Amino acid sequence: MKKLNQFFAFYSLPVLVVFVASWQLYKTETTALSRWKGGGFGMYTNINEGSNIIVINDSIFKDEDFINIENRHKHKAKNNFLFNPSNSTVNSFLNTIKQKEKVKKIQIYQPVLNPKNNTLTYQLYYEKIVE
Repeated sequence: MKKLNQFFAFYSLPVLVVFVASWQLYKTETTALSRWKGGGFGMYTNINEGSNIIVINDSIFKDEDFINIENRHKHKAKNNFLFNPSNSTVNSFLNTIKQKEKVKKIQIYQPVLNPKNNTLTYQLYYEKIVE
């Protein structure tokens, strides 16, 4: 019985950590869950969403495209949109930019690093056609 208790005491925590990490990585591949969420086990497997690029009507979004409001409100809306793209975060973000009525399409591109040939490319991560 003592050996069985030692076995569980020694292996229970590593098995639990591997199980939780595996489950979280599985969820990131099968749902819209970010790798950075759920314990952060996948945070070293992709680039942070803060490095994503916002494209509006086929033009890269720049900070000059914001309306004149307080800095923290602009960047909070932008980061909420980058980290959790959804209808509500898109609308909050659009309320902070100039000429929001001219926006027809908004996209987020995320960087993808190819270590085999040391190239950095961008792939479409999110797209919304604004009506």
